[in-house]
Amino acid sequence: MPASDNNNSARSLIERLEQRTLLAFSSYAQLISQDNAIAAYGEITGAGQTVAVIDTGIDYTHPSLGGGIGPDKKVIAGYDFLDNDSDPMDTEGHGTSVAGVIAADRYTYQGIEYQGIAPDAKLVALRVGTEDSILDSNIEKALKWVIANHERYGITVVNLSLGSGAYQAEQSNAQLSDEYAQLAALNISVFAASGNSGRSRVSGNGVAYPAADANVTAVGSVTASDQIAEYTQRGTELDLLAPGDNIVTTSRGGGFETTSGTSFASPLIAGVAALVRQVASFLTPAEVTSIIRSSGVTNYDGDNETGRTSGREYSRVNVFAAVRSVTRLTSRMTDSLQVDKSQSIDSAYDPYGVLHAAYYDKTSGSVLVSTRFSNGKWSRPLTASDAGADAGAYLSLAIDQAGKPTVAFYDMTNKDLRLASLENGVYFNTLLDSSGDVGQYASIAFDASGQALVAYSDQTNADLKFASGNRRTGYQTSTVDAAGDVGEWASIDAVQSNGATIVAIAYADNTNGNLKYTRYSTAEPAWQTFVVDDLQGVANIDLSLAGGRAAIAYRDTDKGDVKYAYRNTDWFTETVADKGSVGLSIDLYYDSGDTLHIAYYNRTRDATFDATRSSTGIWSSTRIAPGGKAISVAEATTVTGQATRLLLDRTRNSVRALVSDLT
Repeated sequence: MPASDNNNSARSLIERLEQRTLLAFSSYAQLISQDNAIAAYGEITGAGQTVAVIDTGIDYTHPSLGGGIGPDKKVIAGYDFLDNDSDPMDTEGHGTSVAGVIAADRYTYQGIEYQGIAPDAKLVALRVGTEDSILDSNIEKALKWVIANHERYGITVVNLSLGSGAYQAEQSNAQLSDEYAQLAALNISVFAASGNSGRSRVSGNGVAYPAADANVTAVGSVTASDQIAEYTQRGTELDLLAPGDNIVTTSRGGGFETTSGTSFASPLIAGVAALVRQVASFLTPAEVTSIIRSSGVTNYDGDNETGRTSGREYSRVNVFAAVRSVTRLTSRMTDSLQVDKSQSIDSAYDPYGVLHAAYYDKTSGSVLVSTRFSNGKWSRPLTASDAGADAGAYLSLAIDQAGKPTVAFYDMTNKDLRLASLENGVYFNTLLDSSGDVGQYASIAFDASGQALVAYSDQTNADLKFASGNRRTGYQTSTVDAAGDVGEWASIDAVQSNGATIVAIAYADNTNGNLKYTRYSTAEPAWQTFVVDDLQGVANIDLSLAGGRAAIAYRDTDKGDVKYAYRNTDWFTETVADKGSVGLSIDLYYDSGDTLHIAYYNRTRDATFDATRSSTGIWSSTRIAPGGKAISVAEATTVTGQATRLLLDRTRNSVRALVSDLT
């Protein structure tokens, strides 16, 4: 993988790992179901898309890369920013190999057939350096060239198999970040190699730049046995995995070769992005990455890997599932969710700011999950619950560590608690608890290690229960509170604080009518339970640990009021709204400026209100829409700067989405 020099001084930067040798080829195409994608979706080939390859140039005379350069060829244009001329011929070989992964026509090598992921995509060759030296100034020129010429050449995807450094958080670059932001605004997806220094004690943690840029998707490498390659740089900024080990691809001079590195994982994803954009050209770069990631296979870094493992879950691409997912999701899109009087709905943004909603469909008795795209349309929903079960009257949605929507729900047919997880773009169900009538009032969160945490009610014993675990190690259940009739309206959250994981649950004590709160810390491994508010009845509870302080919105069922409680060593309570019968649906959330909001339903006025807290005990409410018997709010993130409120309309047959800029 060539690397860029952030100081613009030339130095030897090519990864020695990427030496070209003719090795026995392993069938990585089958690992990612490329063969199945070709068989099932033969017409989806990247046609109409152009990928800009910012690299060492492309040997455009290669027969599998079109045999020339020009508007009637595969390589339709280019520029050489190293020699400052219009001939981007590759004199090194790296860019030619990258280009072959993206768009090579079908060829046979040592008796096995291969082709690029998007063989009908066009290519633009932008030569910015050699395998030993690439300057940021040349990369910037290439990015500006793409911005200036994207309409002329139909550029929708950019690949940069280069980089340097190791970053464990989003990284900006004064010279380049503005161009990456402009590309995102132009709906151009940018993919970059995560880096090959994963073995290094100095730079083994974190991904390289530009992969670490907020507007670039970072791609790491797996082997043919689906192990994350030891050299892959990884961490919280790694977005996707793809085969990059022993990849057979085009070589300079017209032949083929086998090569390894994250440099060859990144263009594979760039090719998949071209397929996705062919199906749905309106998708934003964030939505493209979200679809590829949510349709992938979850790969845990530490089960079979060696070296500097991260202990995190990542999504490894499945080409067939990605194409199937975008085809399904973008067919039969609607302006609103049709929910047939359902009162069970939950929503969340994924890491790319894409909104997902889970809801109970009474007609089919199923849990459905839909995605809202930037064009304001809802996707065709996917069924998350098993066939034949009436499931989902109690459900909760969260995004797992691999970026996939996950739903905990109550199976009313079998009276069980179940978890619906995405794999290869299809939901599969895991039974979490079947010890009696369990699973009502399910609430799910994920901790920093990727474990699912579910609070729920055991109706048989009137207890509060807790399930935790993951698909690799299995799930464990325990009783948290058995003192009387407890556990309804459970709401769970988790945060990291001073190196410890804190899990908290707010819930109803029907024996006394109290609001209760229980807390567990890995630093003090025992549940500590408190009475938050001494009432005659409590319902519609929503807990948040955002900012490190427990905050709870809830309904005082005796008075019909919306209330708020917060913990500052002791517990304090405030009345949020008391005009009419309020709080039959409640959602507490923060905007991107950390202002606290509570959305609630006013039954007396059959409308939804939004309350904000200006100071201690001072709340002001604003009517925001009619209806709202069911409310779910996906709160503003640093990615979106917006909150989306989902409200069941007055007919109770559809859900409205109110998007607010809450920066």
